[in-house]
This record gives sequence, C-alpha cells and structure tokens, in this order.
Amino acid sequence: MAQGFGEWLGNAPVGHAFALVVSFAVLWGGWKAWTLHRRVLVLWWAATGVMYVFTASFDPGLQQVIREILTGGFYTDQYRVAALTAITAVPLAILGLVSCFDAVTTWSTKIAVLLDWIRPAAVKALALTILAILTVGLTQIHVVQATAGKVTPFFRNTGDAEILTGDERAVLEKVGDLVPQGATIIVNPGTGAAFAYALADRRVTESAILNIPTEQEQVLRRSLDDIDSMPAVCQAVRSLQAYYVLDFGNGNTLNTTFANGYEGFEDLTSSDFQTLYQMGSARLLRIEGC
Repeated sequence: MAQGFGEWLGNAPVGHAFALVVSFAVLWGGWKAWTLHRRVLVLWWAATGVMYVFTASFDPGLQQVIREILTGGFYTDQYRVAALTAITAVPLAILGLVSCFDAVTTWSTKIAVLLDWIRPAAVKALALTILAILTVGLTQIHVVQATAGKVTPFFRNTGDAEILTGDERAVLEKVGDLVPQGATIIVNPGTGAAFAYALADRRVTESAILNIPTEQEQVLRRSLDDIDSMPAVCQAVRSLQAYYVLDFGNGNTLNTTFANGYEGFEDLTSSDFQTLYQMGSARLLRIEGC
C-alpha cells in the first residue's frame, strides 16, 4: 500500500517516472484551493487517490472484496483508476503553477523597484521566461524519456518478438498480394494474426481479444479444424465470406484468459485447407472444402 500511495502522491502511477515538479504543483495547488474555499477540487483528487491506492495495492481475496466496494467492478483495473488520478490532478497543478507565476511576478516587481535602472516589465518577462523553461524542462524531458524507454520494447518489431515473429510478419506482408480486397480472414487474435487488419488492410474475423464473437465466429473458434465433419463450420465460413485463414497457431502469446478458447486452430492439416504461403510455422491458408 505504501508503494501505491507513493505512486499517487508522486504522480507516477503504474511504475512511471516520478514527476517531482508536477507533484509540487499539485500539492501547492491543493493548498491554494483549500485556502480559497475550492475544496471540492482537493476532495476529488483525494478520492481518486484513495481509489488508486486500494486498486494498485490489494491482492485477490478478502482485500479484493474491499477494493470492489470502494471502486466498483469496472474500476478494479488500476490503469483506469490511474487515468482518473491524472484528471483530478491537472486542475490543482494548473492552480499551483499559476500561483507560482503570480509569486514570481510579485517578486520581480519588487526587484525592479530596488533596481530602478531596469524596467519592471523586462524583469517580469525574464523571470517568467526562466520559470517557463525550468517548468517545461523539468516536467517533460525526464518523464517523457523514461516513459518512452519503458514502452519502446513492447512496440519494437524484432525477429523473436512474442506477439509477432519475423516469420509471421513475412506472411502478413504477402497477404495483400494473395487475399483479394474485401475478403475476410479467419484469425486467432491471441496471436499476431489479427495484425492483418492494420498491416495488410484486410478484414479479419476478430481484430482484438476483447471482441464479442458472433455465433458464426464462435463456431470457427472452436471447430475450424473439424471442417470436413461439421457442416456448421462451412455454414459459418459462407455466412462471413471468410475463405482465408492465418494459421499462427492457437497459442496465447498475450498470456491472458481473454485469448483462450481457440481449439479450432489446433490442427489445420486437412486437405480442405490449401497453403498459399508459408514461412516457418506461420501459414496463410485458403479454405477449399466449402
């Protein structure tokens, strides 16, 4: 729980870089809001903070029950609650920064009065410029670099990437040549096959693991490899006009329960499937048995 509290207070949810300047601005803005009787802003910020701390810290079991009572079933995902903490922190951060700018303006005016050979407007402009540069530099450069470094490995396409291997990428690059425009491809979205929608500009049966399947898609999920013995499979193929299959296996490369239930991809070796292109174990097939 201490880590979750620190992440919220430091505006560094879900392991992001600690945002020192932003945190100072939020705390300063919270104090100003409280003294200016804009306390609802502070209460909103504190409420989302409590939700985040409980969501990020509590494990399954009795603690999970307490967490769901506080946040509701939808907000048991700490990433969603982290987004809420940002929304409630921004108004306080803005108030804190404006307060700092006002303080700098006041002090620069006093300095200009003491140094009567300098115009007050010039001192204000210089002070505010320095403050703006420091604010942008300290809040953006480190945080952006740290965040970019953290997420880059997930999007780098390498030959041994789990979600899309080099062989699978090679097959996807051939899809545009071998699958006509407007055709639908049967895929298991738990593998990299669903990227055919983005990389090859072809319609797929399921573009994401959270897709709610139709009755026909359910049949293909579970029984595609029973095409020669189960008439419902061909009925589903004809209904969806899906005569192509990207066979990247029935594995769950995303390691999530949402990507389970694709037993129909286990054995696509029937003569009803014609291999149009293959690289390694990744294959593009055309259904001939329907």
